[in-house]
Amino acid sequence: MKKAVLVSLAAVAAALTVSSCADTLSDLELTVPSTSEIVLYSGQSQTCSFDVANSGGYLLKGTAVPSNPLYRAEVAINSQMDGGTVTVYAPEYIFKDEDFTVDVTVEDGINGRRKATTLQVKAKALENIQPFDTPANAFIAKPGSLVKIPAQRGANGGVLSFDAADLLWQDAQGLVKAVVLDPSDASSIYVELNADATGNAVVCAKASGQIVWSWHLWVTDYDPAASTMDWKDADGVTYSFMDRDLGAMTSVPGTDAVHGNFYNWGRKDPFPGAKFDAAEYKPAYNLAGEVVEFPKVDNEAVSNIEGSIANPLNRYLGVNAGGWSWITNNFSQIDKDAVKDLWGGVSGQKSMYDPCPAGWKVPSFAAAAFVSDAAVTKTKVYKEGAAAANNAMVGANFTVGGKDFFFPSMGESSWNGNLVNYVGGTWPCGKHWTNTADTFASSSYFRGGHYGHNTPSSAGRANINFGYYLAVRCVKE
Repeated sequence: MKKAVLVSLAAVAAALTVSSCADTLSDLELTVPSTSEIVLYSGQSQTCSFDVANSGGYLLKGTAVPSNPLYRAEVAINSQMDGGTVTVYAPEYIFKDEDFTVDVTVEDGINGRRKATTLQVKAKALENIQPFDTPANAFIAKPGSLVKIPAQRGANGGVLSFDAADLLWQDAQGLVKAVVLDPSDASSIYVELNADATGNAVVCAKASGQIVWSWHLWVTDYDPAASTMDWKDADGVTYSFMDRDLGAMTSVPGTDAVHGNFYNWGRKDPFPGAKFDAAEYKPAYNLAGEVVEFPKVDNEAVSNIEGSIANPLNRYLGVNAGGWSWITNNFSQIDKDAVKDLWGGVSGQKSMYDPCPAGWKVPSFAAAAFVSDAAVTKTKVYKEGAAAANNAMVGANFTVGGKDFFFPSMGESSWNGNLVNYVGGTWPCGKHWTNTADTFASSSYFRGGHYGHNTPSSAGRANINFGYYLAVRCVKE
């Protein structure tokens, strides 16, 4: 991944100031070969030489001042006082093409003679930048790329003010190499990814040490548009689903990679999913490779939306057996209409809290009706080599358009943060959120819609407390 700075040197004549002995000393002459070029890679340096005539053996000194303060340059005069070198240093990351100059001056400090020239510099951007122009809360990033994230509050929440960025967690050690900022760009965050790793990561922006927003990087070569499950309802409306859960590395069962992330209903930030056939969450790590903990915290706010943004690692414990969840500790005082639209279930538009990448969103309850469509074949899938027993059910295939689409039994994380109904347990399930709240218009509960499969029951749709953590499978906007 080369990043280059092209430097060409053209001597420019400058006025020469001489001392009282100017009648015996000639002007300094500064010459740089017209063919001199320096190709400079990020974080490195290159050097070119120059000649100085008429020094008279007097001690010379040189200075170099770039017009762009992100770059650095130095002049070294040789011991014969008849030439020297100019060295130009690039920063570790060059984020965009730009032109700037370096003013080089050679001086005879004894006699007051001076000669100057200007270097014309062309800086070339990194070749592996993957820019995302459309704001979202999740981005599908290529392994080994330098991801450029627009620092905005989701799909339509506006530009952020921040002064730092950091990695919150990654589910594969060494997935993220660095999180960096461009000092000349206050609208973006850059994340450098290692080429030999895939997985999920969450990065954040901070202002004065406080998290102001965070984003999910889904690091994979997966192209969701290449294989979609296209289901048409009775009214002729077609819904195009991804072929895997949000955060999954594959659609083929058998390993942890088929499981994506867990999400609270209405919340934008993911949590690590479950292992394939164990009652454990996938581990998460910080940039140093240390295990990241997700603290269980009592929700003490009537409206905890901003609290969840500032604390994306917190597993907020439910109230009243989970019915009030992470969102509120007082069901009677919360703005219920606003809550119902957290994922756009009322407006029908993708919201600023939607966890899906640009062009995709959490499906509606209507879109999820494929699970109970008689024309869609449902086939239970069992762990390879195991008997067809409930605890060995790893998921189910839904056959749409003559093709099988696998939905894994990742289980669910309860409102108290405990993993339940996983593969190997008594009743493995594969539940996925919809963006619709209070689907059944129940006055007794405050819930979000979900769909999926359970053992031994067939697939269907229902409601579940907001405090639970389920998978998400995105649908095209």
